[in-house]
Amino acid sequence: MNTMTASMSFKGLKVSLEADRELTFKEIFKLHQLVTGNDDELNVEDDGDSKPTDSSVSDIPDYGEQVNTDIECPFCGYTSTRTSDTVPFGFHFIKCPKCAKKLFLSYATANRGVPNEKGFYYIADREFHDRRSSDTSDEYSKMFAHNDNPDIPDAYSTIPEIKDYLDRQGIDYTGARLKGQLLELIPSK
Repeated sequence: MNTMTASMSFKGLKVSLEADRELTFKEIFKLHQLVTGNDDELNVEDDGDSKPTDSSVSDIPDYGEQVNTDIECPFCGYTSTRTSDTVPFGFHFIKCPKCAKKLFLSYATANRGVPNEKGFYYIADREFHDRRSSDTSDEYSKMFAHNDNPDIPDAYSTIPEIKDYLDRQGIDYTGARLKGQLLELIPSK
């Protein structure tokens, strides 16, 4: 088995890459970007002799074009391994065909607009959270909600403010070093 190794160093950072196949120029260029932190774009001019790449920009579907979607609903268990479930390219969610819950559309591969080996452009396998929604039922919204009583510390209070409150309430916080640990000691009403 042939292995290919590429190693680059820049300003004290050294990165090595080993593959069981020949690395492409694009992969080596990405290694260069990683080492140097440079965001240069890869521009390869067509000399007429090169073969088209697997994922050229022209292969990306147009916005709104129907593309195959793999659905695995975490709510009702609906799964679809057929290519008849499609969604317009560029959309962020799809409703489950069985339970109608909103599911987030994540890219099926690491690259936008490139299908996976089964021909799916998106995978819908987790709940969609709308940023504009006023629904605060999830745990993170509750965790970072402002307290109604300004005298009681919340996630936006500093550690000294939280410790001061705990001291005034006579609550022992020995062993609690992190803000979250201190906040957990405050009794909820």
